Amino acid sequence: MDPKPHTVTEGIVNDPEINVRTFHILDALSHISVFREKGLVVAIGLQMNSRKQEIRLIVAENIKVTARLVDHLTLVWRKLQSLSAQYQKNRSGKWNQSKSPEMTGDVGHSLKVEIFRAIYHYSLEKQIKRIDKLSDDLGRFVKELLNWRLPLDLQGFELSLRLAVSALLWVVSKLCDNPGGQLTKPEWELVYS
Repeated sequence: MDPKPHTVTEGIVNDPEINVRTFHILDALSHISVFREKGLVVAIGLQMNSRKQEIRLIVAENIKVTARLVDHLTLVWRKLQSLSAQYQKNRSGKWNQSKSPEMTGDVGHSLKVEIFRAIYHYSLEKQIKRIDKLSDDLGRFVKELLNWRLPLDLQGFELSLRLAVSALLWVVSKLCDNPGGQLTKPEWELVYS
């Protein structure tokens, strides 16, 4: 109830309780940087300089950091910058201490799909291994769900779950047979949604 004053040093708030949010971002960036099915570890650090309006990502791997990884992170980062610019342009209302202004419509949808596709393609080897490991259990689970509920009776979370599992199994099976292949734009839209 009594907010503590925060000191800002080079754009980072000097408060461990607030900086915890940063770890989720770094974990997510590390997660999308792994492409091998096993034995690859990627760590990401972040430096911010508010005076220069600069953010630096520090990347470390348990093997040599490759140009492929740098290119992947650069591509994702640029797309995120574009998405941020679209958000900024489409914000309605003013900033408030407790929440950001509402977005109008489905801002940046095509960019979100592009980011999803870039990440998924980069980490395909890891995704295939993960799905191979879980596909039988996921398939049995959905089959059991459909035994308890008629497919037309599914709603809300159950319907979303069935669609997500179906899309995931479909995309991995399609790309597994031809890893160099591409899905069409409508197919990526379907998988993303």
